[in-house]
Amino acid sequence: MTFKLVNTERMIHFKKICELLNSTKTMSSHTCRLYINDNPLTFKMGVKLKSPLHKFVAKHSLNILVGAKNQLFNNNKIYSSFLSCTNQKRWYAQKLQSTANHVPGVSSKLYSNIQTDTIKTFVENKSTSNYDEWMELKKEILSVKGGQLRDENIDGIILAHCVSKLELTKSFIKFLNQKQKKITAQQMSQLFRSFYLNRSECTAEDKMFIKKMYTHIVNQKNVTLAPSSVEGLVSGISITDDWKQGLTLLSNNRDSRTKQLSPAFPLIEAAILNDDMECALPYLDKCLAFDTTNLSENIIGFWIRHISSKVKMHEFLAYLQDNEFVMSKPSADLLVEQCRKHSLYECTHASIHSQSRQCDVCSFPLDRLSLDPSEFDSLKRNFLDRALVGGDVFQKSTPQELDKFLSFLRTTSPYDIVMDGLNISHLGGVGYRRQPDTLSRVINHFLSRGDRILLLGRVHMLRWPKPVVSLIQTKTQYFFVDNLSQDDPYMLYATMQGGMRTRFVSRDLMRSHLFLLKDAELRQSFLKWQQLNQVVILSVNKGQVVIRPQLGYQQRVHCGVNPDTRPTSSTNGVNLDRAGKSWHVPYRDDSIELTFHNVYTPKSTWLCMKETSVR
Repeated sequence: MTFKLVNTERMIHFKKICELLNSTKTMSSHTCRLYINDNPLTFKMGVKLKSPLHKFVAKHSLNILVGAKNQLFNNNKIYSSFLSCTNQKRWYAQKLQSTANHVPGVSSKLYSNIQTDTIKTFVENKSTSNYDEWMELKKEILSVKGGQLRDENIDGIILAHCVSKLELTKSFIKFLNQKQKKITAQQMSQLFRSFYLNRSECTAEDKMFIKKMYTHIVNQKNVTLAPSSVEGLVSGISITDDWKQGLTLLSNNRDSRTKQLSPAFPLIEAAILNDDMECALPYLDKCLAFDTTNLSENIIGFWIRHISSKVKMHEFLAYLQDNEFVMSKPSADLLVEQCRKHSLYECTHASIHSQSRQCDVCSFPLDRLSLDPSEFDSLKRNFLDRALVGGDVFQKSTPQELDKFLSFLRTTSPYDIVMDGLNISHLGGVGYRRQPDTLSRVINHFLSRGDRILLLGRVHMLRWPKPVVSLIQTKTQYFFVDNLSQDDPYMLYATMQGGMRTRFVSRDLMRSHLFLLKDAELRQSFLKWQQLNQVVILSVNKGQVVIRPQLGYQQRVHCGVNPDTRPTSSTNGVNLDRAGKSWHVPYRDDSIELTFHNVYTPKSTWLCMKETSVR
């Protein structure tokens, strides 16, 4: 395994550590051979590790010095052994002090690891504690000199490690109350978080305490709550019958961090549990639009678990249909389980034929994909005001830049193809030449078809290799926005201005822009227009541009029978009484992540759901 040290000082320090490790008389069967390069000097050294103690020191020293990420040994063997005896760790750290102190930050990180491990060991072995034990723990941690845990921050660190155990968290809060006579809002928010994480253990008395303390904290005057405090308080109040108060706190706090979606998750859970989807759906909409984690999938799973009737199932499936959300396979499996548990639908895994649009289980044809000219005209008229200007594009652009762009369109449009240049270039991976080369291949692909191209990019792309910049400037119409600007809204607007036949090339699925179109009909028009007009490049391999095939049906949940293709009584194998009583639900079988962030191939995995009986 190869490691590169950033300077000679660190190399000398590492040599001293190796000499100390090699001083043992008894050899270990595990040998770590490290090739350490610091141009122009190169040397080879064998490090023999005798015990978990040596492994502990080697692991933390290497992580600090070279970022080994725990993979220290040959054959990719990973060691994460930690000594159970903190005194031994401290003793060995002291042995290294004379060398560690030569490199700024090394000894501090080593001692901080010792302090943190002391807390972890205590929490793992305790379900509750008393005043004397907490005092002894703090004394032991603070006795490790040189670490980052000090008297002013140690209480918060201990609380953060305790939240998974409710009684232990209560015990430490009681200790703090006895010691300092007043609990801060930040400390109380940690207790609220523990209540939420251990909500199955909470008593009626606990919930009364939560409501009382919540009211006291949020009604304090001249007190600004930190984002982490807001998140903790919201999670705590969400498990009580006053959960809606958390909505007010979340909406009133203007800090940028609280605009993240994770604080809303407990409130969405509470809304679902209390059958108040009117409160839940606005936050879920934001998750679908802006979330780049598995948060939305977690919410979908939670929603499914609490569906017990066909009315609730229809509400759930209709929401998926309206938002073109495609579930992961784990969520689809959970949906099948709920349908069987409550006898709601007979669920069969199915595929849809790409040309005929028919389900291979019931032969039901999915809705044909089409967009009326009137729908497109309405979308075109509303997009600039609702998604471009109304979407606060000026937070990452300027009115002057927008005016310049609109003037540019008036003199150069229409186009056949509008490209997101930077997005396309990322197909080439990382590299000064790979990204520009990928973009040039894609440009040449569309030029060979005779397409007139508008390329949108960032100013920094003008520093790319001259042949690529020359290709852009001579063969395309191009518009470069500032490096901090948003180019997606510009690309979508330019495509719409070009007419129904103009297409855009991008791998993004534009859910944040869909969210800004508040009108349900406009959203549906946007989704259909997007599927008809978006060109998604799957790969650029050896000069060949591979484009995702376009389907003739909408890739979303489908309900009932399409009136234009309703089967006759002579149709073989088709249930005639299907209107409103059957659903076809797409899902992903290769990832648990949100599909609209990373799916570029047609969905071939579906659930065919047939109603079992009237409930």
